[in-house]
Amino acid sequence: MVFLVIWMMRKIQRKHMIWIISAVVAALLLFLSWPTRLDVRIVNEKGDPVIAGLDIGGDMRVSNQVSFYLWKDTSDLNATSVGYTASTTVIKNPISFFKRRAFRLVMHPEMIPLSRFTYLDPTGTLSLHPVFEIEGRTIQGDLVKKNLTINNSIPYGSYAIKIHDDDFTGSFIFDGDSFTSETRLMPDGDFIMLSDEDARYALNYLDDFISLHGSLPKQFYLYKESAIVTLGQLLFLHCVDAINSSVYFYPKKSAFSFGDGVSDESSCYDEAIKGQIPSNLGRMLTGSEIVPPLNQKKRGPDIAFTFDVESGRYVPYNTSPAVSPCENANFSLGLNKDEIICDYPALVAWMSPVKGDVTYTEFPYPQVSGILGFKEILDFSERYGVPTTDYFVLKDLRAFDILDPDLTRRAKALIDDGLMEAGSHTRYHTDLSAVDETVAMRELVESKKDIESFFDTTIYGFRSPYLSIIKDPATHAKAVSDAGYKYYSQAQDWYVGKVPGLSLIDKNWNTVEYLAYMDESKVIDLVAENGYLITLDHPWDLFYDDGAYLLENPENAVQYRKNLLTTISEGAIPAKAKDMRLVYPIGD
Repeated sequence: MVFLVIWMMRKIQRKHMIWIISAVVAALLLFLSWPTRLDVRIVNEKGDPVIAGLDIGGDMRVSNQVSFYLWKDTSDLNATSVGYTASTTVIKNPISFFKRRAFRLVMHPEMIPLSRFTYLDPTGTLSLHPVFEIEGRTIQGDLVKKNLTINNSIPYGSYAIKIHDDDFTGSFIFDGDSFTSETRLMPDGDFIMLSDEDARYALNYLDDFISLHGSLPKQFYLYKESAIVTLGQLLFLHCVDAINSSVYFYPKKSAFSFGDGVSDESSCYDEAIKGQIPSNLGRMLTGSEIVPPLNQKKRGPDIAFTFDVESGRYVPYNTSPAVSPCENANFSLGLNKDEIICDYPALVAWMSPVKGDVTYTEFPYPQVSGILGFKEILDFSERYGVPTTDYFVLKDLRAFDILDPDLTRRAKALIDDGLMEAGSHTRYHTDLSAVDETVAMRELVESKKDIESFFDTTIYGFRSPYLSIIKDPATHAKAVSDAGYKYYSQAQDWYVGKVPGLSLIDKNWNTVEYLAYMDESKVIDLVAENGYLITLDHPWDLFYDDGAYLLENPENAVQYRKNLLTTISEGAIPAKAKDMRLVYPIGD
């Protein structure tokens, strides 16, 4: 073969030889510099395929395996994929005999620093530095279960993360490179979360106590939660409210002390969360340096705020100045036509007229006296969550519904919400001691049935008009029991507890006088000296002074509210009369 080539070269002229050699060299150079096929396979650290966007010199491809043709040169291979760190690889394609090359590109999971996110307390005003309990899988499918701090990072992936610090906690979902919701933590088990309603009860109580007394209360009672709230906890709530928080809470354990002062109320939360009530907060709220103990939690006597709900002051006689139900339509409003009896005040009671300056004109008298007072009674429950027990005169209940149906709607709502107990006070404010026993029994039975129907509730309790009784204590008790009541409330202390031989409890009124007319110092003494308290007032005595003529006195409503708030501050526990715990039960 060699000899053949030599022979041919001798036959070829020299000039032709030069051309041939040049052509061969050119062909060789062209072959060596011709583009090389680069096969790129993209994988993760485990060797699993990864879909990525690849770019070499503007040639864009999206796949987990692509091929490029490269001229002899140096090129940058840029790779991007969601969840992985972007990479740039320098590809060198030197002159060579190889026309196809394989390249394996390994993508590394993106690391997400936990410090990238903001972690907030429940109010949204404090940034936290919590710790993390993480469980889930990385983008590569690796299981992760570890505890981390805010200085650590986690691989791109899907995790369930529990975040907590000393006070707050929360469970969140981390998907990809971010949380699926705002990382605002909630109070942990050392705190009590409140509904907006319960928080408003407590804050309203604090505001009104300060407004009426010019001082701070000792404590509050959240009836729906059966919880005593200390002054420290109340002030903590006030601090939470001062920063317009959308959630309300306070420490379960009241261990507050006084700390440094603050420049304004909106700054007090920063101190309160540390267990420090600003030393000047009391002065900010009341103008006084005097602050009761922050952590007092006293459980005093149960107290039932009870009302005989009626309009005007009823009287069982027909002598001047008493007014007959026949005098005008206002005095008979609420009676059916066949119930308008004008000459039998023991059955259908007459009323005391009003005298003096008359400024209450929103409704006619006598209904205005009942409506104004009943609005106050409803407000005690709606504003502070304090339960009341209301013994209704059916006639006046009907009149309320005619003149102000919203009033009875609110009463029904409170009954349904467990903040009002409805009881009976007869249909016409009947003097049970002055009518025939059969008539009296009919009042017991019919009033219970009618009031139950009106409110769609069960009536448990009865109070006699004028605190009258049928014949004698034993006869009266049996009649009340036979009519289906579970307890009655009189002023007399015949039994004070379970009535012997009957399924009936005697829960007597023991505060002696109307709370609306009582001095605050006496209220404090009553709470300190009694095992239980049952008050008695009427809607009208909240706005009028008692007597043969009623005289307007709006200060009574202020005094009643002030006294109600005082009893709670002193440790009395509000309850409905049917639920009252009698400390000194008598009977079998």
